Amino acid sequence: MRAVALLIVYSGYASSCNVGDNVICQDGTHCMGNQCCQDGSTCPSASSTFKSCPRGKTTDCTGGHPGSGGLFPGRCGIAVTDGEASLIESNHWLDAYQGSIGFWYNWNSRSSVTMHASGKTLPFLPMWWGSQIWPSHSEQNSWCSNKGHSDIPKETGSKSVAFAWNEPIGGAGCKWSMGACPGGDYSGTDGARRAAQNYAGCTDGAKAANRLVSTPCLNNIDPDWFRAFKQNKVGAQDKTICCSHIYASQYNGAPWASCDINAMTNLDRLPGQLQGLVDDGTCDYHFIQEIGIGGCPTADHTVSERLIKNLGNAVRNIPSVYLGWFSNSAGAGGTSRATTWLFQENAGTIGNAYQNMCKSLSSFQNANETVVV
Repeated sequence: MRAVALLIVYSGYASSCNVGDNVICQDGTHCMGNQCCQDGSTCPSASSTFKSCPRGKTTDCTGGHPGSGGLFPGRCGIAVTDGEASLIESNHWLDAYQGSIGFWYNWNSRSSVTMHASGKTLPFLPMWWGSQIWPSHSEQNSWCSNKGHSDIPKETGSKSVAFAWNEPIGGAGCKWSMGACPGGDYSGTDGARRAAQNYAGCTDGAKAANRLVSTPCLNNIDPDWFRAFKQNKVGAQDKTICCSHIYASQYNGAPWASCDINAMTNLDRLPGQLQGLVDDGTCDYHFIQEIGIGGCPTADHTVSERLIKNLGNAVRNIPSVYLGWFSNSAGAGGTSRATTWLFQENAGTIGNAYQNMCKSLSSFQNANETVVV
């Protein structure tokens, strides 16, 4: 009897295979290497240069993506300041997530804190851009400032990710640098324009740091913007990592401070938008790396709980999407602690909701497995 080696491939992040291996497509059919699956997607064992299918890969088992088996083992992340990260770390609060938190970031290029979850170091994702100069973000002085560029630390392990600058639309009024990627001096009154034109500096800097860099992180998800970005091949690299924010009130066309429950929680359009960007090969991965309800001053935890539930339902079947909750303990930026902070007095409410959603995304990955033969 011939021995058959079985290799388990998970939806969202795959076990390793060689280019040309006989593998199973998401639609259940077989393919080998540079072929298209019957659903039009690219075979999971195709080479990274094969671009002849109507759709990109739904999974990639060849090692043509960062890390071993996808970007990160958990699809959820948190956006916190260093002070918040230190508090979370000292209390081991992320252990309750049972490995479903995959990354964290603080809007800076570096952090003085190393966070752990269930005993494992949590990847920190640096950013080449800050927002306004806040005391809690010591490095956030490269936006609207007379500064050349910030440095991104090199990833010494598997290839990881760096974010490009934050909310580029917000930088439209800057005289100074709004994007602090390497490759230029962005001082002077036209620094913002020259920085925006040098996104290739981000891709070159990311490559030198053993990372992939995301697109600029949009104020709100905009599929047409991402398609134009991809079509213009701005700073081309092997994978396109899209980066968006979703504050639901604005996402639904309401004012930031709207307290309309539908505006603060409705994500009915999101699955179609995200899947469309996967289907046409625009976004290989998509980070929605700031998420919240908006700035309603009277909202309580129940609103965020509803948004989190809707969020999980919207992205569960799109394993290339990663979620970063804007977890703010002070209620800064017009948000409320009662609707953002996942810990302490909110641990049993929105904290519990985020835990359950993140665990369900990880469980979905592990339950939806196919076999490579």
